[in-house]
Amino acid sequence: MRKILLFAILAVSAVQAQEVKIIKNENANDLKIASLPYYSYGKGLGITTPDSLFQLNMRVRMQNRVTYYENEGQDGFFEAQVRRLRLRFDGFVANPKFLYVIQLSFGAGDVGSVKPGENLNVIRDAMFYYRPNKHWQLGFGVTKLPGTRQTVNSSGALQLTDRSINNFKFGVDRDFGFHFANLNEFDNKFSYNFKGAVTLGEGRNWTTNTSNSNLK
Repeated sequence: MRKILLFAILAVSAVQAQEVKIIKNENANDLKIASLPYYSYGKGLGITTPDSLFQLNMRVRMQNRVTYYENEGQDGFFEAQVRRLRLRFDGFVANPKFLYVIQLSFGAGDVGSVKPGENLNVIRDAMFYYRPNKHWQLGFGVTKLPGTRQTVNSSGALQLTDRSINNFKFGVDRDFGFHFANLNEFDNKFSYNFKGAVTLGEGRNWTTNTSNSNLK
């Protein structure tokens, strides 16, 4: 009985050992384990599983600002702050057509002051996208509303740390709902995109408007 049990344990161990394949490269004289994920570098740190069913890309962005104020009849002064400090995750699940984007903000200029009865503005983007082809993109979650060109452009692509005063006063921010886009981007000819959204209209700091909800 002990011999049979020992043989069964050895057989299971042999099967498990076969799942990890070690390939020796004779030219470079190194070992490559086939079960390890694939790493990529460029726009952040990317990790892709060996079966190509999941991809995660991580990025960090920081923008600092120093401002000098001088008003008539008043003493000038400096103001310095971390305007933006963001952590972004994006990739796909099961298929490159099913994408996700998560962006968190931690800078004082992003989060803002804490107000009683309101949520902390840490979550900036939490989206799930379906992209059937290179021209169409359907999304569900919270992200930027396509109100103005300044808003759609990423803050990481700006020459300065802030957009215009008009965009700050009258521009729309983020909201939860359905987002869709028709993308027509080309290398050597005129490009154009159509973007729209159907959202709740409550903004990204919203929890619920139901009086008997446990979330309020």
